[in-house]
Amino acid sequence: MLFCLSVINGCGYNGLRGLVPVEGRVTLNGEPLADATVEFAPAELNGGQHGASGVTDASGRFVLKTNTESVGIAPGEYKVVVTKKDFATPLDKKIFDKKSGGSRVEIDGKEVINIVKYKITTGKYGSYKKTDLKETVPAKGNKNVEIKLTL
Repeated sequence: MLFCLSVINGCGYNGLRGLVPVEGRVTLNGEPLADATVEFAPAELNGGQHGASGVTDASGRFVLKTNTESVGIAPGEYKVVVTKKDFATPLDKKIFDKKSGGSRVEIDGKEVINIVKYKITTGKYGSYKKTDLKETVPAKGNKNVEIKLTL
């Protein structure tokens, strides 16, 4: 019975054991970045540590959650990936780039391009391989992570 209780409390699942709170704020060129996804991925992809993610609000604030919606992340070293997709309007062929996942779409009768407006997804912050953003999550967590992006 004691074993079952420890599994229910999360002690039996390595990915949920010892989660600590992580919250913060993302800015782009000094301004809050709303509606962006912030992902903390283990710096070493050895399968022993799990990542977490959150979405920024209008003030750029985020709270990390696991894929099971548990708040927090295990202490350790992480690479940080920030992605955001925006609609660019009006139609501007100069910014349309198939490599960025862009596609022509119609919204309210106007043709716009569905692309990453700030090119965060395809830029240096938007992929695990390219990002130079790193965070160390301490044993007590961190509720004041500042992620400052510049383009």
